[in-house]
Amino acid sequence: MPTKNHDNTKVHSSKIKTKTICWILIVLFLSFLCYLPMLLQKQGLHIPAALLNAKYLFVLTPLACSIIVEISEHTLKQWFLDLFTSKKIFHSILICILFIIAGLMTSYIYSITKGNQHLFYNVYPSISFVIINGIYLFIMALLEEAAWRGFFLKRISNQSTKIHYILCTGIIWGLWHISMWYIRNSLTIKEILFFFIWTILLSLVIGFAYYNYQNIFILAFLHTIFNTCFLAPVEWNIILLIIIFFIFELFTNLFKNKKCSI
Repeated sequence: MPTKNHDNTKVHSSKIKTKTICWILIVLFLSFLCYLPMLLQKQGLHIPAALLNAKYLFVLTPLACSIIVEISEHTLKQWFLDLFTSKKIFHSILICILFIIAGLMTSYIYSITKGNQHLFYNVYPSISFVIINGIYLFIMALLEEAAWRGFFLKRISNQSTKIHYILCTGIIWGLWHISMWYIRNSLTIKEILFFFIWTILLSLVIGFAYYNYQNIFILAFLHTIFNTCFLAPVEWNIILLIIIFFIFELFTNLFKNKKCSI
């Protein structure tokens, strides 16, 4: 016979699930509204400049919704502190360096292969531009990661490292990006599909980083690396990440087998 504590836990779990689903729907809806004025302008309607500026609220929307949920549950302070837990700092820095090298190497190979030898200069014309752009992208990544990994992934996974939680986060994160890709960037359906796959792969990397390092700065730095160092077309970057996953899985299995044989 179920106890009263068991029933209370079940009710509490159900409330968290309901709030999380509402969070997803509200975030997707409000984020679309951020780009709706731009969409209407593209259809030939006259839109006031003030409404067009709503696009700048796009990245802030998931974080704002996350903060509201945490305030309603009286857990805001603990949630904020959990974002900055430090684990395996040296290891995380090494991983970031490896991804920087992988991204730049792939971009360089692409530029040589396609005869686009000015790829790096076209993207980053000066050192000052690199610094300013890097700082801006890091801040944007920090805002995103606080919401998507620091809040959403943590909430649905309950600290259990399961790949389906990371994939779920990646899929919803990708859906969130669609209004930006389609309205602001004017991507085709094919291009959106490739970027959707790329986003899910990124979510795998950043999701595992979240479980291993528990530090929002590491997640934001990784996010920024993908936005700044992976300059080749998204198709190339998808192949690169698949290769990295394959190598990682291979070495993990070899390590496990070696450990079992000792």
